Order: sequence, then structure tokens, then C-alpha cells
Amino acid sequence: MLYLQNIILFMLSIFAIYYEDLKYRLKIREEQYQKLFNQSPAGMLLLDKDGTIITVNDSICQYTGYSKEELEGESMFKNLVPIEYKIRAQKSIEDILNGEDKEYIMKTYDKKNKLKYFLMKETKFTQSNFRTAILSMRIDYTDYKIKEEKSDCPLGGR
Repeated sequence: MLYLQNIILFMLSIFAIYYEDLKYRLKIREEQYQKLFNQSPAGMLLLDKDGTIITVNDSICQYTGYSKEELEGESMFKNLVPIEYKIRAQKSIEDILNGEDKEYIMKTYDKKNKLKYFLMKETKFTQSNFRTAILSMRIDYTDYKIKEEKSDCPLGGR
């Protein structure tokens, strides 16, 4: 009986060491992801299932002209999605939460009502608290899109 207790104690101590190591590795990984999110030149934001903005990085604030305080906790439909795209955006949220990744060009306006185009990439994301979210990444595509539209003009953009 004593032998069995010693084996059980040994196994529990091995499990505890493994658990602490795993917890440490997860913490390091989460810190790395957080650093990538915050320092990315791409505008990034996390959305909940209703389109409420959970968090944003500085790049999205620079692209849109809105501060973190104006974006976080608000619906993406308030400042980031033009009304004419609301239904399509709601359908995209549903598709993404069902496992479909999205990539497209979005036409929108910044805080000063200046026309902007973004190359969008969106995917389902599981947060550290195990809640499902949407990771939305945006790269400013405005200059390229305007040049493209001018070159399509019959008079060469004149």
C-alpha cells in the first residue's frame, strides 16, 4: 500500500511540474501574440459575435482617425462600417464564426470623412479566456486603389 501511495505522489508531482511548465509556455505565447497584435503595421481589431470591438491596435487608430477610447466597447457599425455595408458585414460575421475566412477590399471613410480602401483579412479567433472572437486585419489600400481607378479612366485619369 505504501508503495502505491509513493507512485501516486510521484505521478502527481510529475503532473504538477508539467502543468506549471505548460502554464509558463502559454503565458509566453500569449505575450508574443499580444506584442504582434500591438506592434503590427496592419490595423488589427478583435470583435465579439455581435460586432462589438473588444480591442484595437494603434495602427487601426492611425488609419481611421479614431482613438482606442472611441472604438473599444463600441459596435463596429458605429464608426468603421458604412451603413450601406451593414447587412453584408453582419452576414460576414456569421460566416466567419462558422469557420469561413474572409479576404476582400473594403471601401469606407475615416473620422474626417476621407475615402479609404482597406485590404481586409478576417478569421475566427479563440481568446485566452476561450471566448470566440473575430480577428480583423486591415492594410491601407487607398493609394493603390485610386491609382487603379485612374488607370481605368478612358482619358488616362485626366
